[in-house]
Amino acid sequence: MSWYEETSKNNNENNNNENNNNENLNDQNNEERTVNSKGYIDADDPANTNETYENAYDKPFEGTAREEINTLPQEVKSASENKEREEKNENNEKGPEPAKNEKADGGKDKPPYYQVKVKTKKKGMTFGKVIAACLICSLGLGTGLGAGYGISRIAGGKDSTSYDGVLTTTASAVSSIKSGSASDAITSVYSAVVSITTTSEGTANYGYYSVPYKAVGAGSGVIFSEDDSLVYVATNEHVIDGAQNIAIAFDDAENTIPATVVGYDSTTDLAVLSVEKADLEAQGIDNVTIATFDDSGNIQLGEPVIAIGNSLGEGKTTTGGMISAENKKVTVENKELEVIQTDAAINPGNSGGALIDYSGAVIGINTAKTFTTTSGSTAEGVGYAIPSSIAVPILKEILETGSVEKPYLGITGQDITDQLSDLYRLPVGVLVTSVISGGSAEAAGIQEGDVIVSYNGKNVMDMDTLVSYVGESNVGDEVKIGIVRNGDTSVEVTAVLGNINSNDISSSSDSSNAQ
Repeated sequence: MSWYEETSKNNNENNNNENNNNENLNDQNNEERTVNSKGYIDADDPANTNETYENAYDKPFEGTAREEINTLPQEVKSASENKEREEKNENNEKGPEPAKNEKADGGKDKPPYYQVKVKTKKKGMTFGKVIAACLICSLGLGTGLGAGYGISRIAGGKDSTSYDGVLTTTASAVSSIKSGSASDAITSVYSAVVSITTTSEGTANYGYYSVPYKAVGAGSGVIFSEDDSLVYVATNEHVIDGAQNIAIAFDDAENTIPATVVGYDSTTDLAVLSVEKADLEAQGIDNVTIATFDDSGNIQLGEPVIAIGNSLGEGKTTTGGMISAENKKVTVENKELEVIQTDAAINPGNSGGALIDYSGAVIGINTAKTFTTTSGSTAEGVGYAIPSSIAVPILKEILETGSVEKPYLGITGQDITDQLSDLYRLPVGVLVTSVISGGSAEAAGIQEGDVIVSYNGKNVMDMDTLVSYVGESNVGDEVKIGIVRNGDTSVEVTAVLGNINSNDISSSSDSSNAQ
């Protein structure tokens, strides 16, 4: 027999053996209901007619895998296949082995395979339905709480009837959350926030020309007290500074109602206005909402807050944010203020409005916003409010006495540093840049250009030192001021400290940078 004939004969025998093996495997598959290489049950299996599935992913799998992991290199794999083929040829020469009873020996000699135990499909929720339910819960709660709860119920094996209860529970949770929601907080205090409109008239000087003007301003206020005849509104001092006419718009009034200044404290930028109850009753308002103030000392960073006010003078609006910083000191128009910082939008017109927490209590009086940084770049989300712990005592004092007494010398000045002293041959101290008309300094004879070098016998090194010394004194105190005039003449004068919040001083000067 030639080599070609012998090789052809062996190949034919190998093919026949492989076909016989495949037939045996098919018989075993039909009998044991094994899966094919792609993981599907044979569609021709009569036992498979009782169960139907939408797709292969619905089929549960148990057992071991009948699969070959082809991780060997191609050359090793080919050598292994040739060796197996030679072993099959030797077995064929010896004759077929007697068939083994697969059921009797438990199939120990068979290769590993997936044994499929078909289970009845439950009428639960498909993956798409789970996602839809999660979205419904998330939208209903506004948080991930509903979604997480819904998934845990499904993962725990609850059927569709049990899952319906999640929606009911979620609805209850929504009601409990809304009881402390932003909308409820706003509703409780909204009527206590009012819009303020101011008008002022004067003359603007442009070189040789003087032009009369009439300016209209906008701000906000918070109703914080009342008595038998008056309603009292808290606002910022800068809102009413220089105004000849002040009017307040209440929610239920068709027209604005005139207001009167009770008093103010320019150092903390707070003021109190009053409105006649008779004027309110004429507009059909018999009762007003009094805002509740809470202790701002209990606030926490990240706590959600809401700002309410007459934004841009277009009527009341609400904006939300959080506490960004507490007990922060900032300088606004040369005033140093201790403030709460928030990223809730505080726009022009919001000044004097309320910063509230989610209980509806006022924790601050909105006062300012940073538009640009010291480098000139734009700042976003940097608003300031006067803490209620500072505002409430001052508002009460204004309400009781009509003013807050703060000692005041009546000058504006700048530091003379060592460098300026050497350059201009001036003593170190405070250079008086202006003298406020009607103030204590003017009455004592202090002049523009004088250098203040001592206060009651203590050296004055800079403006901060002078401010500190004045702050330690009381209104009406007589103090001795040492000055150097014209660079070489030492003079000592006596001044009687006035009140920075008295009408005769503040109305005639910009007291924000004066001392």
